[in-house]
Amino acid sequence: MLQGEELLKIGDVTANRKDFESLCPTQQISEKILYLTALKCVHNQTLLTWKNVWQLPPAFADTILDGNNLDEILVPMVEQFMQPTKDLQFIYIPMRENEHRYLMVISIHDSIIWQLDSYLEDDDIQRRRTKMTTVAATVEHILKSDIYNECKLEMKENMRRWRIHAPRGIPNRHQSRDSPSWVLQWMNLEHAFDAQCSEVHVMKMAHGCTLQCNYFMGDSMNSRLK
Repeated sequence: MLQGEELLKIGDVTANRKDFESLCPTQQISEKILYLTALKCVHNQTLLTWKNVWQLPPAFADTILDGNNLDEILVPMVEQFMQPTKDLQFIYIPMRENEHRYLMVISIHDSIIWQLDSYLEDDDIQRRRTKMTTVAATVEHILKSDIYNECKLEMKENMRRWRIHAPRGIPNRHQSRDSPSWVLQWMNLEHAFDAQCSEVHVMKMAHGCTLQCNYFMGDSMNSRLK
């Protein structure tokens, strides 16, 4: 079997065998899997009356922090992953630092930015917080744009000054290799976000969460899963 064999196509995004094999034990989860997880959330929200969660792909924060071609790259992501909703409560944003992944969760109602991080040392705190405040400022700018005129949110101004808080109960793994697994697990909390993370495990079986894309996307994808 070829690792480059295309197994899933959704719009312009394709996932190959290697991407799905990254879900196997000891493997580092592919960014494509995190993208598909965010896309799963988009679909789940369409089924609900109270649409209170956005999940963004890894490229969202990467693009903001790179500072290049923001409009060209961000506009399609905004249209796909940030549909207007007056009930928005949480925004999940995967963050990257070299090979390390952590999750930024913006809580609109609480005016707090949660930092879910499986490897956080004292020397990392300020640097990562600076990155999160930069991303938060862009998110606030997007929320105040004309796209959301009919769904204006009641929220505290100046999001980049919101308190950043690291929840209790997350063990320090002292390595980054399995950090995408932690991020995937937290993204799968979706409607059961627990700010204290007291019941978080290393990883649930992610296969079902991702492979169900084959079910819900219908005619919008071309699947050759065997």
